Amino acid sequence: MQAYDLEYPQHLGLRVAQDHLAPGATQAAGDDRQIEDERAVRERELGEIDDDVALAGEGSGEGCAPPPTRRNVLVSRAAQHCWLFGELDDGRATYTSRGATLKPMPTLEDVEDALSNVIDPELGLDFVELGLIYGVEIEGGDVHVTFTLTTPACPIGPQVTEQIDEFVSEIDGVDQVTSAMVFTPPWTPEKMSEDAKFALGY
Repeated sequence: MQAYDLEYPQHLGLRVAQDHLAPGATQAAGDDRQIEDERAVRERELGEIDDDVALAGEGSGEGCAPPPTRRNVLVSRAAQHCWLFGELDDGRATYTSRGATLKPMPTLEDVEDALSNVIDPELGLDFVELGLIYGVEIEGGDVHVTFTLTTPACPIGPQVTEQIDEFVSEIDGVDQVTSAMVFTPPWTPEKMSEDAKFALGY
């Protein structure tokens, strides 16, 4: 077998090399027929290989295999920032561009942590420990807080509303904060946490 120099490397082809005999060498006449038969079989097999290679290269201009079709792939990167990245993958390289962002959803734990900064100035404890937070509703980026005061006569209502809005608004993903002050059911010391009861001597 011998390889031929090809104009295009992808046009792979193999040919049966001519028999080379040393000068003056003789070959038995009975072997000639067998050699020719083997050569014919090999050439037919190589012809089939050439046909397969040619079919694989059709439609590519110069016989090159066409590049893989590019596809858009949406994957998440830097999950802590909730970025979305679009990747264009052509099988050889990846092209990344920053796309839209998804805002994180506030959780009940996030809101309670924020409300722990709302302090009752008379008792020196936060509203969560005192049991003054009656409810938290979260819908998308909207947060609604229902709270009460130790007594209806307590004058800190407007100040508490401002603090709730200030601290909850700082949570990632919060768009709007609303609050409502209620006095039903009335607050009692039993609503406090055990730590708050201990701190206040209950």
